[in-house]
Amino acid sequence: MNAITCFVELGSEAEATKAIKELNGFEAQGKSLVVKPLNADFSWEKSEQRKGGPFGSRYFIDEGTAAYDAMRPLLERRRIVLSVETPGWSTNKRFAVAVQNAETIIERQFGKYGIESVSGMSRFDRGKTHEPSFLCLIDFRTKEGAEKAVNDHHDTQIEGRLTWLRPAQPSAWRIHQIQKVVGPEALKALQESGVVPEDQEVYEDKFVNPRPKRRERQ
Repeated sequence: MNAITCFVELGSEAEATKAIKELNGFEAQGKSLVVKPLNADFSWEKSEQRKGGPFGSRYFIDEGTAAYDAMRPLLERRRIVLSVETPGWSTNKRFAVAVQNAETIIERQFGKYGIESVSGMSRFDRGKTHEPSFLCLIDFRTKEGAEKAVNDHHDTQIEGRLTWLRPAQPSAWRIHQIQKVVGPEALKALQESGVVPEDQEVYEDKFVNPRPKRRERQ
């Protein structure tokens, strides 16, 4: 089962301490909450190397150009979707072990193309067919590196598993989410870069703009 995680910033250290004391272990909808403070050395800024892994990662606060910078690899056509045949490159049922194994293989196979960062890994047991399923996103340092990785490895066997590498192309829903953070200019920028077509439909948020309720029959 998937864990749901979020970050909450409170007004003071005292409020945070109180929230942790009252909510940690609290049962909600049959699930136990885990509430704890962030590590003292945690940073929202991009790191060159993720702790315990060979790649950089990026978290950002919605201020300044941080959101646009996070979208830049997509605009510059440097972001690749990596899909791997189920059950992935590890038969170990522990997710952390499977992630470490996948990171090792990604570094060995694609490191020569210049990896900038790798997204979080998807679960390895989702697909019920042998068709490759989404594993992660890879941002390369250059567009040329991304293109060469795709040309060399798309639809090939890597470590005994069929692997697909394809340029990232966000869905209408994902573009909607990007616009909420970056702003309405995000769609125009994505269209101008060729990431999405000019006639890309804009996702309509049914929660923000709910459809009118049907009148009940008399």
